[in-house]
Amino acid sequence: MNNEKQEKSKDSDLSALVDELEAAYWVPLLKTPFKGLDTIEARSQVDCPELHQIFASFNSNLRAAKDLLEFPYLLLTPFLPELRPLLPKVRPSLLDDDVPLTEEDKMQMIDLVTATLKATKEPLMGRPRELQLLLHQACILIWSAVETFSKQTFIEAVNRRPSLYNKVVAVPELKERFALSNSTWTNLLQEHDFNLNGKLGTIIAANRDFSSPQLLKDLFPAMFKGLSSLGFGLDDNQWKAFWELGQRRHLIAHRCGVVDKEYMNKTSDECQQVGKLLQLRGRDLGEALGAAAGFAILLYGNARYCWRETKSSDD
Repeated sequence: MNNEKQEKSKDSDLSALVDELEAAYWVPLLKTPFKGLDTIEARSQVDCPELHQIFASFNSNLRAAKDLLEFPYLLLTPFLPELRPLLPKVRPSLLDDDVPLTEEDKMQMIDLVTATLKATKEPLMGRPRELQLLLHQACILIWSAVETFSKQTFIEAVNRRPSLYNKVVAVPELKERFALSNSTWTNLLQEHDFNLNGKLGTIIAANRDFSSPQLLKDLFPAMFKGLSSLGFGLDDNQWKAFWELGQRRHLIAHRCGVVDKEYMNKTSDECQQVGKLLQLRGRDLGEALGAAAGFAILLYGNARYCWRETKSSDD
């Protein structure tokens, strides 16, 4: 009973420390979507081999953002004298998710994680601008993973089912972005010896920009409508995080992260000030990882039906 109370007390202390740190920067204990992504990646080898490598690349690219955020901890930890007495007590098997933890193991892990965060707090928090720039770069990496996955999936899906292109250009806002002139079609047909079989997605996506969150939000629900019963609905919180991620990426890439009126008008991010550097928190990146993963899972889930026999007249 005493051990249980002691563990709860340690958990409470650790939780308070995590809350304090993640308000300023990333904390390795924040929730991430990678277990689910790894499961889907493994299943995609059988479920839809044509999209497997694309999904695996997305998973790897998204993980690179998390690894970047945790890099300062990796640099600091070996040099922290506070941790040296604790390290010999940690068994290698504690790092294995398949090995059940004993109560003693749990206590040791809590002690180690708490000591690590406490010891890294001062050197990390003493460099707020540098930490913000790391958060900015991670934001760019997350959106880059989404953008690349979206474009590659569009290409493969339309190459497989050219009729999907009709659904795209049937939407006026999308037609402006993806329609080709008659003269362009004539040139393309001649260039490809009047055979566009398996090439349409590659041709349409060439030189097209997939960086707009509004475009991605409009494009794929329209494109895959009726192809499957899965639908393309993220909940309001996920769409909000997805939208803000795209707007933040744009701000960082095009204005060096300095907040402008356009950003304030397009988001509900009341924490920012016009003319100041965009201020992100660990939880913002945690939500961004979750939103990016949720979007990619839905996109993959719909796109895989392009390789399945259906009764649709669009086949």
